[in-house]
Amino acid sequence: MRFSRKILISDLFINSSIGILEKEINNKQRINILAILEVESSPTTADDINNVLDYRHIVDTITKIANSRHFGLIETLSYNISSTLLSTFSEIISLKLTISKFDVFDNCKSISIEEEYHK
Repeated sequence: MRFSRKILISDLFINSSIGILEKEINNKQRINILAILEVESSPTTADDINNVLDYRHIVDTITKIANSRHFGLIETLSYNISSTLLSTFSEIISLKLTISKFDVFDNCKSISIEEEYHK
């Protein structure tokens, strides 16, 4: 029997240097990340953090990447996050990322992308 687990990290708000507009290049802006990770695992019977993928490491990795440099495109940020997570954490089978930027346009609350990556 195959068992898998999904880890959902929602409303991860990060102040990041991202965008191609002058106002975005010169100012950090708040982005929102939703990450859904499918993790190969087994049912957890022991109440021990060492038996599961510690999502604190996932949040820390995403935050570090988003703050590592200026990204012109949220697509590039998504790729950097996904490739790092997939190569760092062998338990991750696939992941879906949604990244949103706010207040880019006066008549639009947010701009988002959603991308899926699989091993």
